[in-house]
Amino acid sequence: YLAHLAARQFAITTPKEAEAMRGLCRKVDIARKVWAAYDDQWQKPASREPLPPAGWPALAVVLLRQAVEVKGDRNQRRAEALKLINSACNALDLFRQAGGGKFHAEISGMAERQLATIVDS
Repeated sequence: YLAHLAARQFAITTPKEAEAMRGLCRKVDIARKVWAAYDDQWQKPASREPLPPAGWPALAVVLLRQAVEVKGDRNQRRAEALKLINSACNALDLFRQAGGGKFHAEISGMAERQLATIVDS
């Protein structure tokens, strides 16, 4: 899914893709575990292979990139963007816990800048 979004320059254009993004956020925020692949409903892992440590920064970037693409009225955009930024920060924390080392400064900085923009708006 991450590769699919990256190939399409992170544009979510269908309800199925939007649901997949919500499912991904749930896996990061609630389950605190992300597998390499899921079924179409984002309920069950298609494989019991965990997301490799190198995948966590990519996941955080996808979530942050999507946060700037949110559509809707001002309050909807803010709420959805905050949720995505929170999920990205949680993904970075899970990356560190998975043995990925220290945070990627560029990604953490991206999250901080996006958060500041939303708070200031």
